[in-house]
Amino acid sequence: MTKIPGNLNVKETTKFCLLAADRIAHTHNTFTKNIGKQTSDLQNLIDTLFNSTPSPQLDINTTLEAIKQLIPDTEDYCSSLASQAQCAAICTYYSAEYILKQDIKLAEYAIGKVLESIDIYGKHIDDLTKSELAWQNELAKIIKTRSLTLEEIRAINRHHSIPSAHPDL
Repeated sequence: MTKIPGNLNVKETTKFCLLAADRIAHTHNTFTKNIGKQTSDLQNLIDTLFNSTPSPQLDINTTLEAIKQLIPDTEDYCSSLASQAQCAAICTYYSAEYILKQDIKLAEYAIGKVLESIDIYGKHIDDLTKSELAWQNELAKIIKTRSLTLEEIRAINRHHSIPSAHPDL
């Protein structure tokens, strides 16, 4: 199981998880476009969760249900991209569930989905995994020191996005 680095408190762990979801959400959008839909609602739900922290003013259970509806069934869509999109939605789901229950295992499951997405990508796995783990450690330090605004962190975080698999693989 993936451990959350940096001895983060609940609020910091929430940011850390949502930033993980942010790093792989683009795979869900790519998948959604690949199956002929205009756009994915996953990024909007992540934005809503970011905007609601630290004191959620939205119904987390409704948000969890909305996220659940976005999880692709890999029996219906048999591709690496569909599996990555599934990881993105499940990572977001675990992150939202962490907000609700504040159980560290949920945060660890969320982070694990990022690493699973790297495995699914299937290229340069060792390098991408090392890079992701190094970024997680750096990100935990940035969050802990509060040296940057959330917008600045999200902008930097986007440079550490996990590549999308080819739609036909």
